[in-house]
Amino acid sequence: MTPKTAQSLHPGVLKSLHDAAKQRHRRTAILHDQLAKKPDAQSYQQMRKKLNEEKFISPLDADNTKCNIYYIKKRFMRFCSQNNHGLWTKAIQTKNCDKGLIMTFLHWICKTYLEPRRKRRKRSKQNTVNQYWRDFKMLYRRTNKGKMINANDCAEMVKYIQGLLTEEFDLDKMPKEKPVLGIDDLLLGLAHHWSRDRSVFPTEDNRLDLATIMLFQSYTAGRPAEFVDGTKSRGRKDPLLDEPEDHLVTDAVNQLGPDLNETNPDDALNSPEDTEIDTEESEEHSVFDVMEDTEVDDNEPDESRSSHEAENEPESLEETDEFGDTVRKHKALCYEDITLWVVKDPNRGGRDVLAMEVYLRHHKGADRKPKPTMFLFREHPLAILCPLSHILARAIRDDAIDTAGYTSAEPFFSTNLSKNAAKRPVFRKSVRTTFGGWEKSETEPMKYATYAFYLDRIGRDLGSEEKWTSYCMRRGNINAIIEKAPNAVVDQVARHDPNTGCKENAYSATEHPSADGLTRAFTHMSIRCNPEVPKEIPKEEFDKLPQDPSIVELRRTVTRQWISIRQQYRFIKTAPEDVVKEYRQLQRNLKNAEKSFRDEITEVFREAYRCRVHDEELERQLNGKVAKEAAEQTVIHQLEKRNQLQVILCDFNTDLDLHQNTKRKIRAINLMVSLASRRETRQPHVSATFEDGTPEDLPEGEPPSNSEKIPVVIDPRQCIYCIGNTALPSAVRLRKFSKRSNMMAHVENVHLKHAPIVGRFVCHHPDCKYLGDFLRDLDHFKAHVQTVHGPRLRK
Repeated sequence: MTPKTAQSLHPGVLKSLHDAAKQRHRRTAILHDQLAKKPDAQSYQQMRKKLNEEKFISPLDADNTKCNIYYIKKRFMRFCSQNNHGLWTKAIQTKNCDKGLIMTFLHWICKTYLEPRRKRRKRSKQNTVNQYWRDFKMLYRRTNKGKMINANDCAEMVKYIQGLLTEEFDLDKMPKEKPVLGIDDLLLGLAHHWSRDRSVFPTEDNRLDLATIMLFQSYTAGRPAEFVDGTKSRGRKDPLLDEPEDHLVTDAVNQLGPDLNETNPDDALNSPEDTEIDTEESEEHSVFDVMEDTEVDDNEPDESRSSHEAENEPESLEETDEFGDTVRKHKALCYEDITLWVVKDPNRGGRDVLAMEVYLRHHKGADRKPKPTMFLFREHPLAILCPLSHILARAIRDDAIDTAGYTSAEPFFSTNLSKNAAKRPVFRKSVRTTFGGWEKSETEPMKYATYAFYLDRIGRDLGSEEKWTSYCMRRGNINAIIEKAPNAVVDQVARHDPNTGCKENAYSATEHPSADGLTRAFTHMSIRCNPEVPKEIPKEEFDKLPQDPSIVELRRTVTRQWISIRQQYRFIKTAPEDVVKEYRQLQRNLKNAEKSFRDEITEVFREAYRCRVHDEELERQLNGKVAKEAAEQTVIHQLEKRNQLQVILCDFNTDLDLHQNTKRKIRAINLMVSLASRRETRQPHVSATFEDGTPEDLPEGEPPSNSEKIPVVIDPRQCIYCIGNTALPSAVRLRKFSKRSNMMAHVENVHLKHAPIVGRFVCHHPDCKYLGDFLRDLDHFKAHVQTVHGPRLRK
């Protein structure tokens, strides 16, 4: 009898076996060396003596806690500098830091940072001062090696805050509003986001990411830091570590008001569940700069970096530990946390069902008490509410499929994610390219401030009375399950410690729902949304308003400074560095002051407009008039793929058979992938309603102009960079400026502004792009563009 031969293994399996064996041998050798260095008895005696001498071991603080301590330290330094208390390290010592000093410090904080809010018709919360007090106690304890503030002084401080400070500064004692965003509100927001949103993103990747995060938060009740990077700009550093700028308290900083220099922490310190994310003091995202001539929305968080930083972005996501194992670099959702698998059809009559497993590990308090949670997802018949469809589109776009050849959704219903992308964050930030465009970073996760800005923008566009935040979706999920699941399950979903009472304090639920559901309906935010409310006050009306005297004086100061620099140095760029720095700081102060005034007036205008709409409705009811329903208008976007996608996602028909539903979902995923590689640049226009039709009635391809051959010699008013950017709509690529000087200014301010100062250049014309960086320097590049392609650039 012939013996059976063993079946040959797949090369991939053999490679995994060899890698595992090599890794085990390497780990064994490292452990053997460590055991050889085991301390002896004398070493342990010395270690014991040293540990006994160490009176205080710093607690294991979360990154945001370190940031809070660092920021309260900066405020205490300014307080000591302005009030002649000397060095802060000496002022905070036990013998010098008495009850009176702490009370005056809190009074100074209220006077400096909280009182200016009353000018903007906003009351600060009492809990804000309580949070400052808690942060100072942590700073005191760590600076004084574990010593606590006297208990009697602590009791006096609480009475001082609740009494004198509350009365003097009119602090608000009421708890913060906690609006709930349910499934109807989510559907309203997503439909607006995909079909009616007139805002512009750096890339359409951000539009896909925003919708995906919203779905994940709504289905998992996760906090935002479980999906995006929630750390502040100074996270993971020792809060007591002195930095060069810590000792430089300049007159300019001392004279700046909080509305020009720092934002106020009211909005993130009032809720026990919201204290994990506190972005208002993050200097990286505290100011929303207006990006000039980039065709991206104003006030958007600027995720761009310098070209030098972009060039030095690490190509690999891998960092290894002492054993050579790969470790994660970022606290955000990565591809290794997501598992896609196929559930075989048990009836053998339909198709296999796609499912997804998501492992959330970066919950609140994960550093000290990990409680990772696993969530299982299955397909939803509507693509707009299906997180699997969005993740599939994201994975295809990122080429995160382990098996080669998956470029569309058709064969995607039986595969896994790539091991090469395991440590890569799923949701990443947009960064500037060296030629002034935008692209997705390969390594850096999206910041929480960016996600919060996009979410708030949807709420403002919908005319919502409440601010849309990530916690609105979290509350909506927990309120939905609070009556259908035991407390243990609710605590597990919310990542709460059991029997802490957090659920009762932070969430509301009725034991017996109302018969008609009206009470429950009023807890939904969508019932208080009015898309007719304008986003901003008309410019002609805003210009008629009396200006703030402080802004007028600041504008005069900037003008005088500009005239002085031009008279002395002729050009600003030739002035000394300290003079230019002072001038730029004045410009930033003016921009922030004007933005603060404009935002305040806009809020008043929106509220007055909303009240006027309500009054008109009451008058109509009183007079018995019938309101005329305006015809629903469809927004025609610049990108044809988005026009096709909005029809599919806004098709809420659930009566389709399995084949039609699958076909609709596959088409939606493919369009998401195609759209994510593009970029809108201008506001779309509103046109008449589409004729009744189905997604199949829409054209599949791009406009004909995208496939036209671009001549080598182009019009002198066309941009050499834009004409080669395939992510832009064809109308933007081929646009002609009204004057050559406008084209030159566009190239200088948008594209060459982010180009490297030294180094080789690439010609972005389609006929030259494949040649790479064959141009020696900037002068060679400009000469090539003029002699070969026609447009003349400034020397």
